[in-house]
Amino acid sequence: FLNPHIDNSHDGDRENYRVLNLLYYITPDWKPENGGNLELWDEKVRERVEIASLFNRLVLMATNDKSFH
Repeated sequence: FLNPHIDNSHDGDRENYRVLNLLYYITPDWKPENGGNLELWDEKVRERVEIASLFNRLVLMATNDKSFH
């Protein structure tokens, strides 16, 4: 479990930042009670959309200063 956060991945000089995250779920027999779903939060971190961690699912997510997850 992680609290909602923003990824700040960058190079050593902080000149180039990641702009895209890719999540690929590879566990065929994953059970919902195991958790691991992706939560996308609004800018105020009050409302969320949950994306289930289903086998063979690919999720692309923009990474910026407002992409709480």
